Amino acid sequence: MISSTFELAPLRTPEGLILYLKHLESPWLIRIVPVRDPDQPRLWCLRMEACAGASLTAKTARVDPFYTALAMTREQMTETLAAIRLSVGTWLLEQPQGDLRRWLGRITRMPIPGDFAPPEPPARVSRHTSPPPVPLAEGTPELLRKMR
Repeated sequence: MISSTFELAPLRTPEGLILYLKHLESPWLIRIVPVRDPDQPRLWCLRMEACAGASLTAKTARVDPFYTALAMTREQMTETLAAIRLSVGTWLLEQPQGDLRRWLGRITRMPIPGDFAPPEPPARVSRHTSPPPVPLAEGTPELLRKMR
């Protein structure tokens, strides 16, 4: 059953209301992003994106995202995210999530493309290194002498 094969992925740095579901039987991660409902912009929904890593910079799959929990108020959205945090499996088993379960089943059976690896972390810059020298334009020493 698809609902028992997902758990919340731990994050080093929280990303606001965004959650990540880790599929236990494949390398897929599902990013859950609260967004404005495309049909009713004053209300909210949840966009599901298949991605390579638990990061906003991670590549997303070349498949359309899935929208669920449509037409929610902000309070309903907060309650829905709390229910997902409490028990992913229970939330996925709810009857309104039938289409989402089918989408998740299709995504998790897809092979991950070779170029679909988690991004490399950015290089760290030491505070103790001096900045690179700035090239001077021609005639700069003359201008400096005139300014004295």
